[in-house]
Amino acid sequence: MSGTDGVAGLQAGLDKLKDKHNPDDFDYLDYKGYLDDINNAITAINNAKNIKDASSAYDKGMTSLNKLNALDQVKDDANKAK
Repeated sequence: MSGTDGVAGLQAGLDKLKDKHNPDDFDYLDYKGYLDDINNAITAINNAKNIKDASSAYDKGMTSLNKLNALDQVKDDANKAK
């Protein structure tokens, strides 16, 4: 089993979001937990010794990635509506 099998999508999503979320932004704390969860999931997948652990980490990482993308979309839509 290669831990990198499940990392590519998470890493690509994280890389895309990192550019949007700067620690100096006023709302960074809204995002930090999700970003940390994604980073932790990538590490856990890379260190996984079995499919159950890799799958669990991937699920948590993708859930956080999807929540962060949804939060971004809501904020973008709110800004457009102003």
